[in-house]
Amino acid sequence: MKQNDNQINLPDFRPCPQAVAIDIDGTLLDSRSQLSRRNAGAIEKCLERGMPIIIATSRAARSVRRLLGETIANGCSLICQNGAIGIGKAPLSGRIKEIIPPEIINDLIAVILEMEPKIRITAEIEGLEFGTNNPRDPATLWEVNSATPDMQMSLEEALKREPAKFALGGLNRDISHVAAEISKRFGNYLSVIGEGKKTFLNITCKTATKANTLRRLLQTKNISLDNV
Repeated sequence: MKQNDNQINLPDFRPCPQAVAIDIDGTLLDSRSQLSRRNAGAIEKCLERGMPIIIATSRAARSVRRLLGETIANGCSLICQNGAIGIGKAPLSGRIKEIIPPEIINDLIAVILEMEPKIRITAEIEGLEFGTNNPRDPATLWEVNSATPDMQMSLEEALKREPAKFALGGLNRDISHVAAEISKRFGNYLSVIGEGKKTFLNITCKTATKANTLRRLLQTKNISLDNV
């Protein structure tokens, strides 16, 4: 049969992947940081068919819930905080938390505050609760952190609860010198990732990566990274 000149030949995706892993910003969300009905529908269809969907992001779990909605967030496995937190949802399972090494936390905070006394430090615990040295009012807390007042605590309290990530910022200027010093002193223990114009830093345990956490979640159903 003669092929229609206007016909589009789509690639053959068989065999079908055993799981789908997708980032949020710049991928799942549009330029307004909103989830389109089309993307939401695609995720819902995959979930209905029993295919594992893994959302991978540098954000905290509370932000994922706000952006994607409870239904999708509850149905998808989550990799949050640059891989420091992993939450498996059926058919995957398990909870993963890669904490900042406790033996270096006090020295790390001292170095940061010595270099930048007015910097905002946020210590993320498990994706919902967090501590900070610069608390926000309820309205700003929801707008910026996707959090309610009961989720916010003092930095001192958060440091006692095995934080999984530190976020540094609030100065509205380049703080790459802080990143360089942290990497120099604690590079064997920590990863430092700059965002934007290096006005914001994420700090996690060296072993916390999205790829490692994805692999560990997939292992609960014997799925290989090659099949994602």
